[in-house]
Amino acid sequence: LDRQLREVCQEVVHFDADLPHYATHGGVVEEGGGVVTAPTLMWVEAVDRLLGTLHRRHPLLLARVVAVCGSGQQHGSVYWHRSGEDALAALCPDQPMHSQLRTARAFCVDQSPVWMDSSTGHICRAFTRRFSRQRIVRTTGSAAYERFTGPQISAVATKYPDAVSLCSRVSLVSSFLCSLLLGRVAPIDLSDGSGMNLLDITRKTWWPEALSFFAPNNDGERLGEMLGTPVPAGTAIGCISRYMQERYGFSEGCIVAAHTGDNPASLAGSLLSQGDIAVSLGTSDTLFGCLPPNADPSSRQSTGGHIFVDPLHSSGYMAMLCYANGSRTREHVRDKYCGGTWAQFNAMLRETTPGNGGNIGLLYVVPEIIPPVHTPRTLLVDAHNTRVENEAAFGGGRGLRAETERARAGDASDENASHGGASHRSRAAMVRAVVESKFLSMKALMDSVGLELSDSNSAIATGGASQNDEIVQVLADVMHVRVSTLSNANSAAFGAALLAMRAWRHARGEAVDVAAIATAHRVVRRTARPCAQSDRCCYEEMAQRVHALEARLEEEEAARVCAASE
Repeated sequence: LDRQLREVCQEVVHFDADLPHYATHGGVVEEGGGVVTAPTLMWVEAVDRLLGTLHRRHPLLLARVVAVCGSGQQHGSVYWHRSGEDALAALCPDQPMHSQLRTARAFCVDQSPVWMDSSTGHICRAFTRRFSRQRIVRTTGSAAYERFTGPQISAVATKYPDAVSLCSRVSLVSSFLCSLLLGRVAPIDLSDGSGMNLLDITRKTWWPEALSFFAPNNDGERLGEMLGTPVPAGTAIGCISRYMQERYGFSEGCIVAAHTGDNPASLAGSLLSQGDIAVSLGTSDTLFGCLPPNADPSSRQSTGGHIFVDPLHSSGYMAMLCYANGSRTREHVRDKYCGGTWAQFNAMLRETTPGNGGNIGLLYVVPEIIPPVHTPRTLLVDAHNTRVENEAAFGGGRGLRAETERARAGDASDENASHGGASHRSRAAMVRAVVESKFLSMKALMDSVGLELSDSNSAIATGGASQNDEIVQVLADVMHVRVSTLSNANSAAFGAALLAMRAWRHARGEAVDVAAIATAHRVVRRTARPCAQSDRCCYEEMAQRVHALEARLEEEEAARVCAASE
C-alpha cells in the first residue's frame, strides 16, 4: 500500500500449485489421527518466491518500502534448532533462504503443526482437569483447544523428545515470518500469543503454571525462554536484515514491525466501529469484534469462544468465534449438489426462502471447533426438530419459493438419480442449510463473548467468500443488519499493512489513530440489507434451535470420548 492506503501491487504464492514438491493439499499434510502439519521449509521457500517475484516484476519497488508487517495463520508453531538462529543471521544473499536453512538443519522438527490439527484432545483434557475450564478461560481467554499452541508444543515434545531437547526457540507462524525478514528470531506478539493457552491476557505475560504444564520435562522456565517476551502487535522491533537488503533491494532503514495472527490482523483491517462485527469467510469462518473499553475478560462467565488482546490497542480486547468448516464445506456442498459450479449454488440460494422452511442442517466435513466434533458428520432436522436420516428427504416440502415450486413441478427423475436420488428441493435445502446454519450459530453465541448487535450497528464481511453476494445476503438476513464488503477482501494483509504504517509514523514521532485514517480511506464494494422476506423472529428462534443442536452434538462427542478412554 502507499501512504494513502491504495494498493500498489499484489503477488500470491499458492502452496499446492506453485510448490508441488511439498505434496500438500490446501497447504497442509494430513498425517492421520487428527495430525495436520505443514512443511516448515515450504513457508520459507514461499517467501523466497514471493519476494523474488516482486523484485523481478517491480525492481525499484522494494527500495521504497519504509515499513513491513505481516500476518500468519494462527496457532501453528516452528521449532528452531540451535544452529538455526546462527544460520538465519549469516544468510548469504547469493542463495535463497530455504536452501541455506535446509543445509544448516535450522529446524528441530521438519513439519510444523497447524491450526487444523485435532490430535491433542488428551492433552487438553488433562490440562482442564488440572486447572478447570473456568480458570483456563479467565486466564488465557479461551478453553483448552486442540489446535492451540500450548497443547501442540506438548505433543511435539512427546513425539520428538530428542529433537526438542536441541530446540532453542519456538515461533508462531506470524513471528516466524517476521524472523525471516528481521534476520533473527522475532518476538511473539500479544494478540497472536493469545491463541496459545499460554498467555495470561490480563497481565500480558506467560502464565507460569501453563508453561510448566506444556513444557518439555515440565520445565516452564525453559519454555518461557524459548518463547521470549511477547510484545504488542505492530511494535517496531528493528530494521530489515542485511540479507533482505542485498538480495531484494530493501532500504537499510526499512522498519520491521511485530507480525500478528490472521484473525487479529483481519480485525485491524476490517475498520470496525465500536459495536460492529466482522465475519471472515475463508478456509475457516470467524466472527470477531472489539469489546467495550471497560471489558474485563477475567470476569466473564461463558467458556465458549475466544478473547484475545486487541492488535490495535494492547490495553483492550477482541472477541472471536471460530469455525473450522468454512470454505471447504461450502465447496463440498457445491460439488455434491450443484454440479461443481457456484452459479448453480447461488441459484439454489435464491430459490430457497430465508429460514429454509425451518429446516436446519449442520455439516462437518473436517473436525469442528464449535461445537467440538472430531469426525465428519451431518445432522439434519426438519421444522419440528425431527431428525432426517436420509439426505434425499431433507427439505420436507418446505423452503422453496412458490414460483420455484411451480417451475420445478415434474422435476425430471434423471436429474434426481444423478444426485443420489436427491430432489432439486432437498439439494436446494442443503445449500441454504450449509450457509444459514453457520450464521445462526454465530448469532446464538455472540453474546457469550461480549458482542452484541443493535439495529444501529453493522457488519463487515471479509475473506474469499465475501465476494459471493448471495452468501453475504444470507448473513445480512440472519443477523438483521447491514453487511458491507470492502473493495479489498484481504483484510488480514490490509490490517498488517496498517500496523506497518503505524510503526513507521510512530518512529517519526507522529501520533497515529489507525482507525480514523483507515476509515477515511475505506472503499465499500457493496452493502447488503436484510431482505423483505427475512423474518427476524424466525431467525431468533432458529438460532436457539441451532444452539441446542450443537449442545447435543457436544454431549454426544463427550460421551464418545469418555467411552473410548475407558
